[in-house]
Amino acid sequence: MISIQNKFYTSPGSNCDYYASSDGKTAWFLCTWHPEKDTELEEIQAEIKLEILNAEPLTHSKMEAESWLKSFFAEYHWKLHARLRKSNLVEKGISLFFGLLYERELFFVQFGRIFCAMASDTTVESVGKNWKHYHVKTADELELFGYSERDMRVKVTRILIEDRRELVVVPSVIATKLFDQIKDLATIDALLDSYAGVTNPLWLVLAGKTELQPKKRKKLSRLQISAIVVILITILAVVYKSFGNNFLETGIRKLGMIFQSQKNTSLEKLPEALKMENAKVVDVVDKMLNSAARNIECSISWTTQLPYEASANPVFDLNNIYLASGKTLSSYGKKERNLLWNQEMSADIVSLTRTKASLIAVLADKTVIGLDERGTVNWRGTILDQPLPQQKLHPIELTNADDARLNSSVIIIPDEFGLSILDSNRGDAFSQVRLKQKLERLSDYDTFDNTFYAIAERSLICIKLKIIN
Repeated sequence: MISIQNKFYTSPGSNCDYYASSDGKTAWFLCTWHPEKDTELEEIQAEIKLEILNAEPLTHSKMEAESWLKSFFAEYHWKLHARLRKSNLVEKGISLFFGLLYERELFFVQFGRIFCAMASDTTVESVGKNWKHYHVKTADELELFGYSERDMRVKVTRILIEDRRELVVVPSVIATKLFDQIKDLATIDALLDSYAGVTNPLWLVLAGKTELQPKKRKKLSRLQISAIVVILITILAVVYKSFGNNFLETGIRKLGMIFQSQKNTSLEKLPEALKMENAKVVDVVDKMLNSAARNIECSISWTTQLPYEASANPVFDLNNIYLASGKTLSSYGKKERNLLWNQEMSADIVSLTRTKASLIAVLADKTVIGLDERGTVNWRGTILDQPLPQQKLHPIELTNADDARLNSSVIIIPDEFGLSILDSNRGDAFSQVRLKQKLERLSDYDTFDNTFYAIAERSLICIKLKIIN
């Protein structure tokens, strides 16, 4: 494995940054150096780091590393060139080292007065640009990053950092003194500390170390695995029976709804797979759990005052509730019940419908509009005749397809001041909920949150359905 053995820099003349993946196998390293100490350098160095972060270097594979380094720094050279020309710096270029690490293999580029050497117990070898005779070169020959007014020649160096070897990255003011003095790995840190007083000191030391081998775990025998599986199945069966309410089936359905709401093409087939697995589970435990609900209760979960009268029944999706008032369509968050957006239509909204693909608004001027959850209009259409107003209140039947906790269907009957829940097979009354104001409109059943959304005068009321098997 590769670790940072030592690093040091002094702002604003020099800077050293790095970023590693969570497993530590890939990382990038950035060193910048300038002979001046102008505070504007801090801003320039921050811009360089931000540009690299936005490019997301670690998303590129080892096969792409060399070509990406060449294209990125060739293009960024011109952007930094324009930035440096506007600065107050005397030297309109910067020395830079950037490396991409893949386990032990490092791809790096270097510009200007930053040099590298590979040290072992017995040798010190220059890698990349040679530090000797740099002081007789012009700024163009040094290839300061962002300095030249012509295309930048980007050379990528590829090295392997083996065990008991260290890569040392330093500016020229240290390189000419340090590289000739290194005798072995033990002297590097001590020598570097002695150069902390030079102009804008900077160094980065990457060391190759032996990776600790994890202890091999003893494998379980077939008998042990079989016993564990039997125990787990027994526990799951007991828990399933104890919880009741078909909680496993309910959870699987809600998980499927969450995946559907993400609209991720790679997960398009997951809901169907979940339904298949769900069917298998139901077949196994059907005889044990297929009994009618013993108790159903409905109660008011929360109430929110509205600044207007609703002109259509409320509709909803996984996260939002949509209300219409005249020409205005509004969206509210389910959890915080806060207003997310308003959308003004060309005519009064006659009805609202939520499909899997869109929120559909039918207007009094025969226009039909499809919107997404952010209120963006996806499409417009027209109908031939005047649309009928949406039916305000009507009985709603709930079955196992609507709520997995149900094993027989129930009927929700709205009345003047509330709702009544009856067994649709026997007519037995399960529960009632009473409202203080006159019930005006009622949504369909929210399968995910097990609720209805009612409009009573200028109040939005959430009615929760509790089912106990």
